[in-house]
Amino acid sequence: MTTDTDNPLSLLKAGLANWSNKGIANGWLSADSAPGVPESDERSPSSLFGATERPLVVAFFGGTGVGKSSLLNRLAGEAVARSSVERPTSREITLYIHESVHMERLPEEFPIEKIRQSVHRNETHRSILWIDMPDFDSAETANRDLVDQWLPHIDLLVYVVNPERYRDDSGWRLLLKNAKRHAWVFVINHWDRSAPGQREDFQSILDEAGLSQPLLFCTDCGPDPEKPNGDEFSQFEQAILELSNQRVIQQLEEHGVLVRVEAARQRLQSAVNKLESIPPVNTTAQNWQQSWQQQNTQLLGSMNWKFKLLAQPFKQQDTGFMTQVVRTLLRRPAANLPAPRIDAGELIDETFQDSVQLGLDQAIQKTVASGVPVAAARNAVKPLSTEQQLRAQEVLQLEIEKSLAEPGTAVQRAAYKTLGLLALFLPLAVFAWAVYKLLVSYQSGQQYLGFNFATHTLLLAGLAWLIPFLLRHFIRPTAEAAARRGMKIGLGNYLDEIGKDTESRLTTLEQQRSDLISDAERVFDVLPDNIRQAANSSHEPRQTTIGSDVNRVLVSQ
Repeated sequence: MTTDTDNPLSLLKAGLANWSNKGIANGWLSADSAPGVPESDERSPSSLFGATERPLVVAFFGGTGVGKSSLLNRLAGEAVARSSVERPTSREITLYIHESVHMERLPEEFPIEKIRQSVHRNETHRSILWIDMPDFDSAETANRDLVDQWLPHIDLLVYVVNPERYRDDSGWRLLLKNAKRHAWVFVINHWDRSAPGQREDFQSILDEAGLSQPLLFCTDCGPDPEKPNGDEFSQFEQAILELSNQRVIQQLEEHGVLVRVEAARQRLQSAVNKLESIPPVNTTAQNWQQSWQQQNTQLLGSMNWKFKLLAQPFKQQDTGFMTQVVRTLLRRPAANLPAPRIDAGELIDETFQDSVQLGLDQAIQKTVASGVPVAAARNAVKPLSTEQQLRAQEVLQLEIEKSLAEPGTAVQRAAYKTLGLLALFLPLAVFAWAVYKLLVSYQSGQQYLGFNFATHTLLLAGLAWLIPFLLRHFIRPTAEAAARRGMKIGLGNYLDEIGKDTESRLTTLEQQRSDLISDAERVFDVLPDNIRQAANSSHEPRQTTIGSDVNRVLVSQ
């Protein structure tokens, strides 16, 4: 018995679903563009049966009044299907099945009330399940739905036409749509009403569809027993019987699977081709980072007025020039700077967030313009979240505290300390030099240096103190400047974090695409070895080699 886990089409469907879900989650694929195995493609003739061996599923397919039911009745030797005399258009499925065959796995969605089953004991047709399909050209959509539901479960379609309607467009469109999925046998019924050259004309049409030597039979199911134009019904019946052995059934089943695998491969390859056609995303990430930095510079520059406004409370804590003089002369220590009292929310307000979001939106626009799907770009470039805003406040607060704890730059602080030492030691050096001069003058017996020397010494000492002191006053770090600097650096660091995170996400897009393309090559690894090898040996489904008649029922192109 075949289970869903043994069904190669079910395995392929799961593999494609996993690949598609990954692409959809990353935004590279949409639900509509993601390749997959349609539910109808997952079905096969063997899915109707529980036994290892099964009959050949043959269905009569054609328009209204071509004689499908009459052909089935002639095969059965009794009226198992309602002919067109009883019903203008078929609205049901008629099954002609041997009593030993059981369909154990009829799909739940099949309308049971529209299925008529006729059980027989004819050993000649033991290995064949005959189906009389509804008229495909009926105006009733229910008929077409029935045909669509049953088509995946059919091995061989007997396409029945009559001399008046063998060029019927609606039937021909359906044939071309499903040509490669099934084996085909063609019957021109009511041949007694044919005109010369119609067989050759129909055969040329089939040749254009890829059937160069189709199995084509002319039959007459009319009341005339003479069959004046020649009846090939017995040849038709014999051809079907020759196709109903298990080896042919197995190869037809495999052929149908390979056709659907190839269709899935083409859908997958189409999706991969679209991914490969997109230019590298890394260039977009680099270009965006440059524009992001330029925008941040402008944004921080436009906020200088707010930095100054919020730093005003710290200005009154800074000492003036005379206070510095008194503090220096009296050697009083400087007062501790107050703890920061800046509300980060006043900086990271809606206006600021809108400006940041504008930059992120530009990243999305540039990424989409490069060919990346909108969903993938939006998935990579996240809008500002509440967590990011809280993180911004933490970064800002930390930087303000750090800046206030160590006002100014390292060079500024070093120069400030150096000038303080010079303001202390240079006057002492002047006085030391004056004492030295006095001692040398005294020892040499020279005249006392006098008032001018003392005046010059005091002036020199004063200048030695005043110049470093003034320079120190002008370069001293202030709490106000430290607060402004902390706010600017804090916001800059936050913007840099967003920039690096977004650049990383944009760069990751390229890896996502590369991984998705690589994973596509492994989707078909889930198939059984024989199916995978047959599918990989040629992207065109193999034709069976059991006999020439079998090759003639398959489309070659």
